[in-house]
Amino acid sequence: MTVFRLIQLIRPFNCLLSLVAVFFGAFYNRQIYFDFRLLSAGIAAFLIAAGGNAINDFFDIEIDVINCPDRILPSGKISPKTAYIFAVFLFVSGGIASFFIGNFLSVATAYFNALMLFKYSQKWKKLFLVGNLAVAYLSASTFIFGGLASGNVKNATGIAVFAFLISLLREIIKDMEDIKGDSKLSARTMPCILGLETSAKTAFMPTLSTGGLIAYLTGSGIFSLLKGIVFAIAVFIPLLFMNIKILNRRESLFLHKCSSFIKLTMLLVLALYWLIN
Repeated sequence: MTVFRLIQLIRPFNCLLSLVAVFFGAFYNRQIYFDFRLLSAGIAAFLIAAGGNAINDFFDIEIDVINCPDRILPSGKISPKTAYIFAVFLFVSGGIASFFIGNFLSVATAYFNALMLFKYSQKWKKLFLVGNLAVAYLSASTFIFGGLASGNVKNATGIAVFAFLISLLREIIKDMEDIKGDSKLSARTMPCILGLETSAKTAFMPTLSTGGLIAYLTGSGIFSLLKGIVFAIAVFIPLLFMNIKILNRRESLFLHKCSSFIKLTMLLVLALYWLIN
């Protein structure tokens, strides 16, 4: 039973997304063979992401009692001490796995990201914009991590920028959703300081930047005209429509649906980026 709870704690689906991001960054637009270096990179990313999820829940117990009382720790299914020890074990294991990639920058990135995940959960997520930017960086760096493992950083950069912008958008929306619990614990997130209305307007910035990125990639010839049009219709326009809806609908349930929609949009970006030339 404890093993099952620990698996729930790390949110394995999210960890698998990190694994996918690493392999995407490693293989996109590059003909290489899967080898032990890439396997090590995938394992390192999975374990560090798992450690991040576990330590996040450890530091979030008080907020989750209000916002998400059914989660593993606030519901008492696992003790905080067990969660903390498990998170440290995962971070250390992920760091060790990164050594087998055989490249200093990969090892440095793995340890730096593990430290960022710890500091984000401990303090940064409660600070104005700092936590949002940290998560956006971590999402983007997973693709770069895969690129570092296979010498494919240049081809991984475009999708990494998409990941940064879309993750930043989702983090702003999630903070809006969590304002009730965050405000009770004096967190200094954007909605707590600026209010929901200003946060909703600020959320347009990463969406409009995503549109600008699509235009740049198309205009510079990195995207074909077909790919640029598909991205504009399937990614930019739906996100912009969502932003407009949030201006008038800011109840928690709707914001939660928007957060889930953004996650699905990122999966769509991956599929379109890979499949359309």
